[in-house]
Amino acid sequence: MTFFRKITSLNILVFFISCGPRSGVHHEEKKEELVGSCGTVSETGTYASYSPDGEKLFKLNCAVCHAAHADQKLTGPGLKGIAYRVPQPADQWFLKYVLNNEKVFKSGDAYAAKLRGEYKDTPMTIFEGQLEEADIMAIYKYLAGPPASSNAIP
Repeated sequence: MTFFRKITSLNILVFFISCGPRSGVHHEEKKEELVGSCGTVSETGTYASYSPDGEKLFKLNCAVCHAAHADQKLTGPGLKGIAYRVPQPADQWFLKYVLNNEKVFKSGDAYAAKLRGEYKDTPMTIFEGQLEEADIMAIYKYLAGPPASSNAIP
């Protein structure tokens, strides 16, 4: 086993031990914001809890245009590091943008304008009326959490 893999394995082990069920950390959510604790996204940028529902929803609604845990540009941008790239609080910006990116753009949002310019006015699907807010937040948790690959380093 290489030194790199040993360090990675050790880091993963420490994470699971420190955030495990006996750590005393509670994974609670508020409707408007995610509480900063081990495993949830906070304004300080820790990881979101992995969401299997979010992964499924992402694959059904987003994967045709976006790469989840990569920088690869498809029709739209790769979403690696989404929690750190978008205006803060990232979960709320993401929710608004996915619900209706056109409204966010028309509000004068600079990041939305940057995306529109980068992708030559390619329209993104408006999910308002198609996805519930809870579904979009599950997608966000999936994207903001660590990649599914056990060899990947955040």
